Amino acid sequence: MMREVEIERQFDIKIESLKPNKGVYYLKTNKGNKCMKKIDYGVQKLLFVYAAKEHLINNGFTRVDRYCLNVEGNPYAIVNEDIYTLSDWIE
Repeated sequence: MMREVEIERQFDIKIESLKPNKGVYYLKTNKGNKCMKKIDYGVQKLLFVYAAKEHLINNGFTRVDRYCLNVEGNPYAIVNEDIYTLSDWIE
């Protein structure tokens, strides 16, 4: 439960429900359906992946899952030394 509270705080969202789904979490929030994923690598690699995704999006690739930014403008949240990303849920 503490993880969810911290995710809510860092991303300025309210989680209404959370369900595990194939290695990620399906979140129903006040800002729409989201995908939360625990990352198994470091912040530097995550920032590289974020930059690569943004580059693709900015060059016309529309089917890329864009990371949501937290209140500090970072594409991740750190909770108890674990790194999580949040993106819009894609059906």
